[in-house]
Amino acid sequence: MPEIMVCVLSGACALVNGITPTSGTLMGAIAICRIEYTTWVKYIWKPLAMMLVLHIVILSVGMAVL
Repeated sequence: MPEIMVCVLSGACALVNGITPTSGTLMGAIAICRIEYTTWVKYIWKPLAMMLVLHIVILSVGMAVL
């Protein structure tokens, strides 16, 4: 069961870091590329939503197996 909790934490961290404006790496990268944050959010929301659904499915299967 602890393995699933680690997967939940790492998956949530990856999803949150992909969109938060407080992530220095993200803000620095889109600033260097001269991309507006709103443009970034419009571009990234679909892949993030797909990753969220994928995480939910994988973790649900993991919980059922363990």
